[in-house]
Amino acid sequence: MKVPQHRGEAWVAGALVLLGAYMVLEGVRMPSGMGNQPGAGMVPTGIGVVLSLCGVSLLLRLRGAGKTATETVDIGHPRIAVTLLALIAAAFLLEPLGYLPTSALLLCTLMRSYGQPSWRVTLLASIGGALITWWFFGKLLGVTLPSGLLGGA
Repeated sequence: MKVPQHRGEAWVAGALVLLGAYMVLEGVRMPSGMGNQPGAGMVPTGIGVVLSLCGVSLLLRLRGAGKTATETVDIGHPRIAVTLLALIAAAFLLEPLGYLPTSALLLCTLMRSYGQPSWRVTLLASIGGALITWWFFGKLLGVTLPSGLLGGA
């Protein structure tokens, strides 16, 4: 679908403002911390402020530019839909399958969708990427990741 560029940018700016406001509202509900020990709400609140400011600055720039531009932009690329569906599927598969198989499937899907390398490269990179991130988060940082089918892995 093609839309005028200024309209697409206005939608993005509005989405940034709304997302930023939501993050600020949720961030202030979390503990903010004291002094040199920041709480859990500091990062979401800060990111929300930055997103909102970016959205407002984009809206102000659009207001000054007017609607004279006749350029159009494409919205709704098929790869965006594949990415969104793959992320939703990964969210549902994470607990039953576990981190390693789910992340390998996600990486494989995204690599085939965007780059379309050979199956050999795709499988090696997907499995390797899953193992590296599992080691980094699960072993090095001590984050508990869902084991799913693999039991105690």
